[in-house]
Amino acid sequence: ADIYVNPLDDDELYTLGVRMARSINGGKSFAIIQGLVQHIQPSPAQTLHLDHCELWINPTNPDHIAVGNDGGLYVSYDKGDNWLHHNNIPAGEFYDITLDNQKPYNIYGGVQDDATVYGPAKEWDASRTDQWKYLWIDPWSGGDGCVTEVDPNDPNTVYFSRQHGDGLRKDMAADTSKTIGPSRTKISKENKLRYNFVSPYIISPHNSKTLYHGSNHVLKSTDRGENWNIISNDITKSIDPNKISWAAGAVAESVLEEGLLFTGTDHGSFWVSKNGGKSWQENSKGLPIAYIRSIQPSRFNASRIYLAMTGINYDDLNNYLFTSDDLGKTWQSITANLPNDPANVIIEDPVFENILYAGCYRGVYISINRGKTWQMLGKNLPAVSVADLAIQERENDLVIGTHGRGIYYLNLNPIHQAYQLSTNDKNIYHLFKIPDAQYPKQVDTNREVDKSTITLLPISFWTPTKSRVTMLIKDINNEELIWEKNIIAKKGLNQFRWDLVTKTEHSNLPYFVDYKKYIQPGAYTFYLKTPQKIIQQNFIIKEWGY
Repeated sequence: ADIYVNPLDDDELYTLGVRMARSINGGKSFAIIQGLVQHIQPSPAQTLHLDHCELWINPTNPDHIAVGNDGGLYVSYDKGDNWLHHNNIPAGEFYDITLDNQKPYNIYGGVQDDATVYGPAKEWDASRTDQWKYLWIDPWSGGDGCVTEVDPNDPNTVYFSRQHGDGLRKDMAADTSKTIGPSRTKISKENKLRYNFVSPYIISPHNSKTLYHGSNHVLKSTDRGENWNIISNDITKSIDPNKISWAAGAVAESVLEEGLLFTGTDHGSFWVSKNGGKSWQENSKGLPIAYIRSIQPSRFNASRIYLAMTGINYDDLNNYLFTSDDLGKTWQSITANLPNDPANVIIEDPVFENILYAGCYRGVYISINRGKTWQMLGKNLPAVSVADLAIQERENDLVIGTHGRGIYYLNLNPIHQAYQLSTNDKNIYHLFKIPDAQYPKQVDTNREVDKSTITLLPISFWTPTKSRVTMLIKDINNEELIWEKNIIAKKGLNQFRWDLVTKTEHSNLPYFVDYKKYIQPGAYTFYLKTPQKIIQQNFIIKEWGY
C-alpha cells in the first residue's frame, strides 16, 4: 500500500490499498474512508470504488483530496466524507466488446473492474447525458467484466462473464440474470477445470443456442448454458514441453463449416477439430511461446485462419500475427512492417478478402494485401492498447475497444470505396457517396436545437495530391447557396465531418443567446471544387424522427 502525509500535519496519514484508510495519530490507528458518493453522469454505483492507486492532497487546503482508483477519479472537499465521482472521463479499460443488431445498434463491453457496460453507437459528447448503462455491477461498485455475447436472434438474451469462467445469461426485459457457469457447475468441479482470468466463450454462428467455452478443455452447451459437456482432450498438454499451458486463450468456430472448431492456449498451443470436437489435432509448430488472444477463421476460405498472439504476460513485447491456409499445419508471419508492439486482435473485413484489421499495443492497423504491408488506420486514435475489434455488418462500422481510452468507431464505407479505386483512378479526384443526415431535435419553446441530438455528417473524398478544395452545398431545387468552406486536403483519403451549421451569430448583448442556424430538412447537392474538376453528390437531411 502507498502512504501519503498531510503536508500541514504529519500526524495525518492516508494509506491506499484495496480500501482507503486515514490516521490522525501518526499511524497508531486507522479508520476506513467511505463517504457519500455523487456522480457527474448517472450511475447505479453507490460506494467509493475499491483498489486505490493514487492520492493527491491539496498542499494549501488538506481537506481537499483526490483519489484515483479502479473506478476512476473521485474528489472530496471534506477529507472523504463526501465525494464527487468524475465518471465523465473516457478512460474505460475494455477487455472485450460485442455488438447487437438493433437499430441503432448497441455496443457491449467488459471493463477492468468496472463490470460490463452497454450503450448506443453514438459519438460521445461530454456535455450530453451519458446513455450507457451497466449490464451488472457488484456491491463494491465494480467487478471485472470479461466476455459478452448477444444472441443474434434474440437481443433480449445477453451472455456475460466475470473472471475465471464465471458466466451468466441475462434476460434484458425481465432484468434478471442466471448463473450458467461453467466454472460453478458440477462438471467443472469434478474435472478440476482451469480457466484464465478472461476465459473465452462464443455463440456458434450456426446455432444461437450453442455455446463454446474454453478452459483447459473445450466445453459445449446446446441449451444456452443450462448443461455443459467436455468435447476436447486437455488442450494444455502440448506435444511441445515449452508450450504446456494453463488454459485456453481463444475459441472460434468457422462461419463456413459448422463444427470446424479452433482453440489456442496461453502458451501458444493451437488445436483444430473438423468434427465438432469429437477429435482434435494440435498444429502448434511454427508458433512462438505466447498467449493466443485472437483466432479469426476466414469467411472466404474454410482452411484459412488468422492468429494474434501476445507475449506481454512473459515480458516479450514482440509483435506476433500469423496466417495459415491449411488449418494451421503451416504458419506464415504477417507482422511485416508493423511496429514491434504486442498484438491483441486480428479480424478480417467482411466484404473484401484482402483487407485485415489488427489491434495492437499502440493503435489499429489496416492491411489491404492480407498482411504483406500495414499502415495505421486514422490519425486521431490515441496511442493506446487496442484490446478488441468488431464490425457491425449492417452499418459497416468498425468498433474499437481500447484498454484505457474507452471505445471508438468509424464507418468503413469510405475505406471500401477507396480500396476499389484502380491505380489510374487514384490519379484523379473522387467524391464518395454522402450518407443521409438527420436534422437535430428542436427545443419546444425556442429556436434552439437539442445539442445532444446533433450527429456530424461525414463527407469523404479522394485527392491525388495535397491541394486546396472548396466544399459547397446548394438547395437541389433552386440552387441557393447554403454553405461553403475552403480546406487544404491531404493526398489520399480525406473526410470532413460537418456539424450541419450554416450560420453562427454572436453578440455581447446581455440577453443574447449565441445562435447557430442548422441546415433544414430537405434535398441538397454537395459540390467539391478541385483543381481538376467540380464533382457533385446529392444527399438528404431527414426530419427528426425519434
